[in-house]
Amino acid sequence: MKFTALIPFAALACATAFAGRIWVPQNALYLRTDGLTARDGSDDFTGVIPTNDVTDPAYGTPATVAGGAGGVLSPHIDVDREPGNAPVDLTGDDFDLAFTFQFFDLDGQFGFTENFNDRVQINILPVASNTDLSPRGEAGPQHQDTNFEVRTSPNYDFSATAGGGWFHAEVIFVEDGGSSGSAANLGFGFNPSGGGIGALGAGGGGDPADYGGVGYVPINGTNGGQAIFDTDPDSGQSWGSLLVPEPGSLLLSLGSLGLLLRRRR
Repeated sequence: MKFTALIPFAALACATAFAGRIWVPQNALYLRTDGLTARDGSDDFTGVIPTNDVTDPAYGTPATVAGGAGGVLSPHIDVDREPGNAPVDLTGDDFDLAFTFQFFDLDGQFGFTENFNDRVQINILPVASNTDLSPRGEAGPQHQDTNFEVRTSPNYDFSATAGGGWFHAEVIFVEDGGSSGSAANLGFGFNPSGGGIGALGAGGGGDPADYGGVGYVPINGTNGGQAIFDTDPDSGQSWGSLLVPEPGSLLLSLGSLGLLLRRRR
């Protein structure tokens, strides 16, 4: 397997290698699932979660159908406007967009906001580190917004349980019919201090000016610029994605990268 063909050069150049794993900073994993045509809600949030295993033949595929597989790196979670900001594709109907990423939060108190048509689900799990996704505590309450054109802003407070540290995020956006993207202002954003006024896991309304776009500076209405994540004092990392490559391919690609960089000097 040609590992370098599956990971963009810019992302690979910033990646950090571990035994059989690679950490790609400031990138989420993304996958679109098409063909979800039910209008009764029975297929909401059933979009395939992107794989982080680059030995999976489907890795590198940005779109699939129910029962399929795939996943690609995306430097942002921009769901603001059609047609979308590549690799994110907001065109058409009857799809789910699934993103995963890991982020560090010093005190375990943070918040998200969303105003995506049609529906959104957010799952948060405390994990051991950015290179070890073993749970280190109970997951936060699942947040779902199944209302049309309603902004919700769930807050999370792990300070009394898992505390601060690394967290794994899974976010699914549902589009049935009509236009997709944000109903108004920022479509999806993050606040490291916890935005809005809601209790743990509950939608608090939230001023979109208090939230930043993940990996990009939004241009759609009111927003707080680009999201800022806390920095892990041990690893020096803040957010990104853990990939699980084949060790031989990992060593080969990193060796090739080093050779290329030496040739450019």
